[in-house]
Amino acid sequence: SSSSSSSPSSSSLMDRAVESLKNAYSLSPQSDKFAAYYGTTLIISGREEEGNRVLERWMEKELRNDDGATATVVDHDDDDSNDDDDGDKDDGGYGHAASKGEGGLKASNQQKGTQVGSDGENRALHMYVGFRLGDVQPRIAARHLEVAARMELAARDSGRASVQLSSIFYRLGRAYRAMGDLDAEKECYKSAVSQGVWTSTEQRPGYLFPGRALPSSPFPHINRTLKNDPKFHDVWRLVSMLEDSSEEIEEEFRRFYSSRHPSLHEDNENIADHGSWRQLIFARNGRLLPQMWRGAGKDGSGDKSERMNSVLANEAENRGGNDDDDNHDEKAPALIEDFPITRQILMFMRKDLSSHLPKGSMEFSILASSSHLRPHCGPSNHRLRLHLPIILPRKPVARIRAGKLTLEWEKGKVLVLDDSYDHEVWNESQEDRVVLLLDIWHPHLSPEDREQVRSHFDFATSSWRTSHSPWGRT
Repeated sequence: SSSSSSSPSSSSLMDRAVESLKNAYSLSPQSDKFAAYYGTTLIISGREEEGNRVLERWMEKELRNDDGATATVVDHDDDDSNDDDDGDKDDGGYGHAASKGEGGLKASNQQKGTQVGSDGENRALHMYVGFRLGDVQPRIAARHLEVAARMELAARDSGRASVQLSSIFYRLGRAYRAMGDLDAEKECYKSAVSQGVWTSTEQRPGYLFPGRALPSSPFPHINRTLKNDPKFHDVWRLVSMLEDSSEEIEEEFRRFYSSRHPSLHEDNENIADHGSWRQLIFARNGRLLPQMWRGAGKDGSGDKSERMNSVLANEAENRGGNDDDDNHDEKAPALIEDFPITRQILMFMRKDLSSHLPKGSMEFSILASSSHLRPHCGPSNHRLRLHLPIILPRKPVARIRAGKLTLEWEKGKVLVLDDSYDHEVWNESQEDRVVLLLDIWHPHLSPEDREQVRSHFDFATSSWRTSHSPWGRT
């Protein structure tokens, strides 16, 4: 959680990690792995200048040792450096190419630029640096993700690619956006489409299910083909169940929210560019949130046997740990008991539609008045997202755009979203907008496909706290 990152124990662990990596790097300064890990950890710990130097030395060594199996990295020290749009001439060597009109990210041996070896380990190391630093130092992350993209494209062309290309471009676009370079972000997405990573700049998840295309639409519930698709039958059955229970679910939420004044989870991905977005979470990353469920019965009867405790214990044991919040009171009644109808539906979903679903959430999503969620894509196309409106502003109405289509929520009607499409949300009213947000498996994924997705995201050892990353547990 965000609060734990600043605790003394976390700080002590970080200090020990830095010292351990420093020793390893001192003993093996030519090790690419230790350079990547040490430089990244220094930056995360707040020692940015030191970390930058370590990573720059590593990059320079790569350039000297290139063995000819190459992917081009565009020269960042070009003659136009004085025209830097943001006026920041001192970027520690970490300029980026896509905003300088270099024509996109391409695997090439002929372009002007420096060359970097494309062996598998170094590809993975550049991905590691880029993914870890994306939210901390996006300029540095972008430089390494650019390298990783070209390496991965070159590897793909020689038949050695992994499934990471979509993840790399997804993160690279986010890094450009964090830097405020929207032109570079747009060019990144265009380049990914031109290179065959995605088929559209509108649908660009970090993890794209490999092997075949999954039928999709920004809003499946208004797509005639998907409405009549036999494999979507259980989706529409769940939609009917939610709509039939919408008044009871709304009553449960209002009663709980007014009496409990719960502590809500904040938007830790900074998707709200103004206003605030908070969540009351039942499940995250396919895992039950312990403080909501501890001591509750497994069904909706209110039975306080230890069955749900066993479910939670088994999930934690499978990961080799425990997900309980540090301050959780074992004797306190489970919060889920205040939601008997909601609980029945959630447990029904967990039997199949949302069973062990990586990146799957079940939560009340609360978008405050005068708030906006910036354009973004979900981490994967293996899930669909259902919104049951609970509280809707009257005027102006809250609305959501996905792809090129903008819709308004309707009272008592479920909106189905494929959030792998670019989407954004507005609440320009003076009231909160609340929806029950539920993720389900894409109905065209077989049991074997689901296992493939779980393996990619390392679901067996994951936690509800795992961040929404498209690349396993990173």
